[in-house]
Amino acid sequence: MRQRGPFNNGYVKVAGMEESNNYMSATFVTMEGHMEKGVITFRLYNNDGDIRFTINSCSEVDMGLAPETYSREQQAKSWNEVTSNILKYLNGDDLK
Repeated sequence: MRQRGPFNNGYVKVAGMEESNNYMSATFVTMEGHMEKGVITFRLYNNDGDIRFTINSCSEVDMGLAPETYSREQQAKSWNEVTSNILKYLNGDDLK
C-alpha cells in the first residue's frame, strides 16, 4: 500500500495478522521514507461484549527533512482521527 502526502512517500507492509474467536490483531511495518517509519500493531479484544481496542506504535519521531516536530504533530492528528472514528463506530465512551 502506498501512502501519499508531504514528506510521506513510503510503503506500508503487512507484517502479520492473528485472529481467534475473541481476538484479532494486525501488525504493519512502515518502510523508509514513510512519515511514521516503524511498527504499528492494532489489537481488538471482545470479552463477552466488552470490546477493547489497543494500538502499539513504535516509530521514529521526526524525519530529517521535515521541520522540527512536524512528523510527531502529524502522527498525533492521524491517531486522533483513527481513535475518534473507532469510538464513534463502537458508540463508546472516551476515557483518558
